[in-house]
Amino acid sequence: MKPAVVVALLVTLVGAAGCSTWSRTAMPPQAAQSLPTELRVHLKDGRNLTLEHAGVVADSLIGEDHLAVALADIESVEKKRFNVWVTLVVVGIVAGVFVAAGGALWLGDTL
Repeated sequence: MKPAVVVALLVTLVGAAGCSTWSRTAMPPQAAQSLPTELRVHLKDGRNLTLEHAGVVADSLIGEDHLAVALADIESVEKKRFNVWVTLVVVGIVAGVFVAAGGALWLGDTL
């Protein structure tokens, strides 16, 4: 595999992580509601959990993998959100790497 392809793949993978950030959201109420697909839960004992497709059942927040957390044990909750500024920076960096890699390959071919 050509080095330029490897660099492009690595930059794309790293860049994909930069498009979203975690932001604090309101605690889930006792009654069921529509929750984000992925939640980061900070517990009062210092542990952090990530729950996918969670829902509120009785007095607990339950994830898709049946991991349950009592609402009373939750310190705070965060949800993923799209971050425009980070995305623009990442796109700029990725574009710069592609231009630099393309220029280096072009210069290498002409020498």
